[in-house]
Amino acid sequence: MSSAQRKDARPAEGELTPSSTEEPVEPELPPTVEDPDPTVDRRIDMAVAAAGGGIGVLLIVSSRDIHRGSVSDPIGSDGLAIVLGAWLIVGALLLIGRRLLAWRRSGNQVPSDGAGDEFGLPASPLRSFVMWAAGFGWVFLLPRVGFMVSSLLLSVFGLVAMGVRSWMKLTVVPVVFTIVMWVLFNRVFGVQYPAGPVDLFFADLIPRVRL
Repeated sequence: MSSAQRKDARPAEGELTPSSTEEPVEPELPPTVEDPDPTVDRRIDMAVAAAGGGIGVLLIVSSRDIHRGSVSDPIGSDGLAIVLGAWLIVGALLLIGRRLLAWRRSGNQVPSDGAGDEFGLPASPLRSFVMWAAGFGWVFLLPRVGFMVSSLLLSVFGLVAMGVRSWMKLTVVPVVFTIVMWVLFNRVFGVQYPAGPVDLFFADLIPRVRL
């Protein structure tokens, strides 16, 4: 083919070619798992709201044990706990009230607004509550065994709850995460946590960093 023929074979400026008229291919999204029961029970929402309100009451009651510091605070030493507790209680009452009013109109079952779970990674409500319980367990163990042991156990428990079964990940990741968090907050930022035997060992091993 001569140079003139090759020049004539080129598309003219503004002329549409097959490649220019093709629609762009959108990336495929991961498949989702269809919910066999695409409805939400209002009673579950009310139970969760009641639990949040109960935590608010617990915050307000526990704030009575907070001692006043030597430096005066405009809202008081217990002000933050009282405000947070009050917000939780008000939010819980509003949510429960809305659910009760809607319940009278359409019953306790309503269509779900969410999308299906990601394929291979189904959501588990039990797992969420188990992680909540693990958080309370960390608070319970913190003053008894120290920050490092309680945080290590919480990290291992969380990985197991999320489906991790590799022994390498269940040992190396929690240990490295716990040490890094302790060094960052205790040795660098000076945050004082309850110290257990492991914390005291690392306190003698790693000096405090002065910023």
